[in-house]
Amino acid sequence: MLSIGELAERCGVTVRALRYYESKGLGLLMRREAGQCAYKYPSVMRLQQIRLLKYAGFTLGQIKSMLGAATIDASRILGQKMASKNLFQMRYGLSFKQRKKVSDAEV
Repeated sequence: MLSIGELAERCGVTVRALRYYESKGLGLLMRREAGQCAYKYPSVMRLQQIRLLKYAGFTLGQIKSMLGAATIDASRILGQKMASKNLFQMRYGLSFKQRKKVSDAEV
């Protein structure tokens, strides 16, 4: 079992973000032990799925729906994300510096 701080540290998010995801019903597997939140190890995988889907541009509402699916195809999602970024950059002929600004603004 992991504390909320340990889970946040392992997954590169803040404790505040974890609490927000919980409030949105994103299904992090938690139980209370002596008044403290304790997370099971599958929560690490779930949280990484949430982060991947957020990176791909999905809303938390959409993510909640997707997490009910049996599997999430990470390579397909990332491939689509990269293809859409490359298409945008090619279409508008952005310079490297401009692409970096667009890329940073999307994340």
